[in-house]
Amino acid sequence: MLAWTRTAISFAAVGGVVLKRDVITGLILLALAPAVWLLGRLASGYPGKHKLVTATIVAVAAVALVVALTR
Repeated sequence: MLAWTRTAISFAAVGGVVLKRDVITGLILLALAPAVWLLGRLASGYPGKHKLVTATIVAVAAVALVVALTR
């Protein structure tokens, strides 16, 4: 659980920094922070949590790829 919280805080921090240069990308990163935290809370009590963790990583990577390619 702690790792998910740290990851969500990292997304929020990076989103705040990016927000100063590029508003859209910064808002996307800020919007992902609570989603990552919530998925971490869900994964802690979910029996198939490895699938949930994998799906979360793939989704975040896909969003990051789209943001990187559109900028």
